[in-house]
Amino acid sequence: MPADNLLSPLLMQSLATAAVAAPSADNHQVVRLRVAGDGMLQLRATSAFAAAGGHRRVLGWLSTGAVLENLQLRAQRLGLQLDEQPPSSADAGDPRHLLWLRAQPAVPGAAGDAALEAEIERRHSNRRLRFAGPPLPLDAQQQLDADAAARGQARLLWLDSAPRRRAALQLIRDAESERFRDRELHRELFESIRFDLGWRQAATEGLAPATLELPAPERPSFALLRHWPLQRAANLLGAHRFIGWRAADLPCRLAPHLLVIAADAAGGAADKAALQAGRALQRVWLRSSALGLALQVFAASPLYALAGASPLPAEAQRRLHDGWHALCGDAAVAHIVCRLG
Repeated sequence: MPADNLLSPLLMQSLATAAVAAPSADNHQVVRLRVAGDGMLQLRATSAFAAAGGHRRVLGWLSTGAVLENLQLRAQRLGLQLDEQPPSSADAGDPRHLLWLRAQPAVPGAAGDAALEAEIERRHSNRRLRFAGPPLPLDAQQQLDADAAARGQARLLWLDSAPRRRAALQLIRDAESERFRDRELHRELFESIRFDLGWRQAATEGLAPATLELPAPERPSFALLRHWPLQRAANLLGAHRFIGWRAADLPCRLAPHLLVIAADAAGGAADKAALQAGRALQRVWLRSSALGLALQVFAASPLYALAGASPLPAEAQRRLHDGWHALCGDAAVAHIVCRLG
């Protein structure tokens, strides 16, 4: 079959559906697909992603990794393989270029990941306060380890021993508190929430308040805190510390498992590391869904640990960096924390 015919409109519709189902920061898709002829598919950044720096750029590459994983999983089911291609000389001057993929017929008998692909549209975040269930058996943990490592240099680290979880909870709690203490981070958080939808509707873009899964008694006070003067005044009474404990520490403390996805960023390849971490996150999330488990991502703490990635004071950033470095070791950089149960 000619290469151009491999990416038919019907097939592209299926691939686009899989791409849109990938997780993205604040439920804002930052990756676009373009068919370029000769069986080539280009992943392009939105203008906002292309111009982003700091933790927003890392989040964009994490989303790109999740999109790439979904595309390749869906292509396998459609009898194709999407192989990454090196950039051209023209791509160096295009800030919106992310990746090239070439469509080819799948190798007969090639092993696929049908169980993961089947969960692409069913995957969702779960923000309930408490996750039920006993700890996973060893074989399920090993399967998640293998899923995380399947596509590159990312790996899954379990934070379930008492000393490691205690150290991680401190880092998670501190970062979440900063989201309500720092004016810029506060604005970024609340601008992503679609309060115009009320507490019952869903949203295709942005975060519907219903997805936060807050108990009804907590909703009015949370909605009021979107006004910075009120948040700042409440912080004089320690509101930001309480929110950090309630929104992050307590849910992670109650979960059967706490884990971090880390990736090698040697040689300054920060974008590639985030891409690999995004791919690992998506595979772990899909496998968790296939196992009937709940998962929630906590991105703030490892992202704010990256130098220059957030407006945090240097001392606060250093504490986060040193804490995650101690947990992950010299060879890997923490990118995403998840609770699982």
